[in-house]
Amino acid sequence: MELRAGFERLSRLCTHSSVEDEIRGVFDTLGWSLLNHAIAGAPPGSVRRITRITRPYRARMTPEHLRIDDLLRKHEESLQTPAEVV
Repeated sequence: MELRAGFERLSRLCTHSSVEDEIRGVFDTLGWSLLNHAIAGAPPGSVRRITRITRPYRARMTPEHLRIDDLLRKHEESLQTPAEVV
């Protein structure tokens, strides 16, 4: 989701809709999009360090924390150069 469009859509829904499920859905999508953009802008070393630290705890993570960790790992994979891929 493009952030500006997401905020505009959420604003319109909050102003003109009483359908809570629709508002929650857009809010959720926008929240994950914001997190995705934040991780994309994070220093690569920080993303690698976080995924290294969280690896042993994945089996005990809540579904939502696991989804966040998966997003971090997705970004970590995109940071790897061919020489780093084993």
